Amino acid sequence: MNENSEQIFDIYDIWYEPLLSQTWFIILLILLLSIFMSCVLYFIYVTFYNKVKVIDPLVIIQNKIAHINSLVIKNEHDSKQAYFEISQIIKEYITYHYKISVIGLTDHELLLWSQAHLSAQQITILEQICAHINQIKFEHQIATTEQVRKNIELVQAFIHSTKEA
Repeated sequence: MNENSEQIFDIYDIWYEPLLSQTWFIILLILLLSIFMSCVLYFIYVTFYNKVKVIDPLVIIQNKIAHINSLVIKNEHDSKQAYFEISQIIKEYITYHYKISVIGLTDHELLLWSQAHLSAQQITILEQICAHINQIKFEHQIATTEQVRKNIELVQAFIHSTKEA
């Protein structure tokens, strides 16, 4: 060793233990490796396993139809609610099937749109549905459960007729 007034320190005089024998270094190394492995596993999960599940809109529409079909109409509010849902189902189906948004349209505007884009049979079915819907929604009539089921059958006939076309 150097004994002068100006001493040159040898690293081994100060640091005589290797890094791998230091506890803080081992803990830091384990922490960094675990963070790295977590990132790798996360990217593998996102890339290969986290796929978006696509639900067919027809399944959702059929579930809504089944829900309305199971309703029991007790008062005017239930009647209006059922017919608003029927109207919404028709608009959602047309939006899905024809790839054009008709959700914001009124029933009258929907009928005007249908005359330019649908067949005569489909227009007839849609007019029948809208006639019943307007009577219930705006003329304060109470629909019976049977009337709701008949209109649901018309909606299903409309869906079936557009599938064939």
